[in-house]
Amino acid sequence: MSETPYGFDAVKLRAARTAAGASVARIATAANISERAVSLYLAGSRVPRPEVPESRDG
Repeated sequence: MSETPYGFDAVKLRAARTAAGASVARIATAANISERAVSLYLAGSRVPRPEVPESRDG
């Protein structure tokens, strides 16, 4: 899946996850979304709504 107009790219997300050594659960908790959503984003099966990446409290 290619990058969306607002910058989401599953390949970049997978690379960042690998580099950070982060689990799906850790990403889900940090982003306040479900583990299933993270898995779908990582697989490129779904893309987050534009407001999802911005919803995390610093």
